[in-house]
Amino acid sequence: SGGARSCHTMAMDLQQRQTQHGDRRHHTRYETETIQNGRVVLASNSPTNGGITVTRHVTDHVKTVIKIPNFIRNQPAPTMRFIKSQTIVACGSLVEPKNFADLIKAFQISVNAYPEWSLEIYGRGPQHSELKKLIAELAVGRSVSILKPSSNFREHLLNAAMHVSSSKFESFGLTLAEAMSYGVPVVSQYNHLGAKFLLDDGREQLADLPNVQSVADLISKNMGMIEKGDPDNVLRRQVEKAYLFSKTISDEKALGLWKDTLDQGLQQKLLAE
Repeated sequence: SGGARSCHTMAMDLQQRQTQHGDRRHHTRYETETIQNGRVVLASNSPTNGGITVTRHVTDHVKTVIKIPNFIRNQPAPTMRFIKSQTIVACGSLVEPKNFADLIKAFQISVNAYPEWSLEIYGRGPQHSELKKLIAELAVGRSVSILKPSSNFREHLLNAAMHVSSSKFESFGLTLAEAMSYGVPVVSQYNHLGAKFLLDDGREQLADLPNVQSVADLISKNMGMIEKGDPDNVLRRQVEKAYLFSKTISDEKALGLWKDTLDQGLQQKLLAE
């Protein structure tokens, strides 16, 4: 919406896209930062494998770009239940891009000052054994749990003190958006496309640097405020801003955009005929 040049981003996260060359494979990730001269420019992280280097793809002949974000279900006003919790929740596939190893290391730093707190990671994947080993090495087995994906993740979020995303790449960030809609403080380690879209304008918190210590500092800061009942209402204000923003990406809004877009396309087709 607003024309090709003014459209901030049309995010495309093709994390699992595979390019095959003989029996060698590599994964190429594209993140679209801008619309340039009416073309959608997908800039990649330039992976090289077997002599193949992909630097960018350009889709030509795009006359109109309409931005319709992913959406979440509309939720009632937040209850600020996070003030009474000491549980941090994370969710995702146990794979390297989700970067749960950094989250566990950061929590190990923070929990030294706040030993009653716990971290729950919901997910399954090839890094399960590796992450369990890390938990044992850091001696945080009593406070860090890796749990199977839950069909009732909403309840886990509603009862959480905060949701932390350690993902290196997110084109949208579904669990970030859901936590915002439930009134749960959110922390993101990386300023990826999803974070730029969801966490701008003081709605939530980004680590100063995408490293373990920065995330630990931010988690510890939130722990301290929650332990004191958020006396200056810092987290409450952030949660309220985040909740109001979540209303702009509700299913009602997105489906309305889809309907308007399809109606306009149909009208143009009928006029052309």
